[in-house]
Amino acid sequence: VYNYVSTLDSIVGFETAKLLKQKGFDTPCTSRYWIEDPTEDRESLAHLQINCTEGDWNSNYSHSSTTYFSAPGIEDVLEWVHKEHDLLIEGCRDYSTNKYYFVITTPKERIDGLSLGLYNTRTQAKKAAINYSLNNLV
Repeated sequence: VYNYVSTLDSIVGFETAKLLKQKGFDTPCTSRYWIEDPTEDRESLAHLQINCTEGDWNSNYSHSSTTYFSAPGIEDVLEWVHKEHDLLIEGCRDYSTNKYYFVITTPKERIDGLSLGLYNTRTQAKKAAINYSLNNLV
């Protein structure tokens, strides 16, 4: 039996996938988001397809009026930001609350995400760190 919940939890969300495309993420993956017929004033509903043919869905791949976005796993993104941007992202446990926060280490600083939010799981903390990194550091 395939565990879709586990798979969905480990894949970045659509907004993160869009940010990754803007930032140059080009690692091949087997999941993708796709939207049909986006216009300037509205974006159609994003669809997620998992276990598709591995590819760089952020490249100029197009099919008719469909736009694709790579939907990588969190660990793939963590590896990419480390390799391409020298950022080390970790999910850490706050034992006083039994929740998780993130830490981002760059060559110049250490960003302690404890003051930025607590999360129920390490995965949620890593997703928040990825979004923080893409919006503020990359």
